[in-house]
Amino acid sequence: MNKNVKVRVTGDGAREFFDRAREHARKLDRGEELAPEITVSFENASDMMRVLSAQRIRLLHVARKKRLLCLISLLA
Repeated sequence: MNKNVKVRVTGDGAREFFDRAREHARKLDRGEELAPEITVSFENASDMMRVLSAQRIRLLHVARKKRLLCLISLLA
């Protein structure tokens, strides 16, 4: 896998999924390139918690916390 691929795991539901799909379609219609990404989308957070193992949920929390720390250091 390319190191520059953004991976997103969300529990934002169908509406947001289709909103993202429409935005991607608009960009493609304008001839813009899409950034490489992988999105795993769940209907809601409880579905996500039910499917993901405890270890994967901890990994998501660590990744989110690390990303926040990186953003804070950039702003400093």
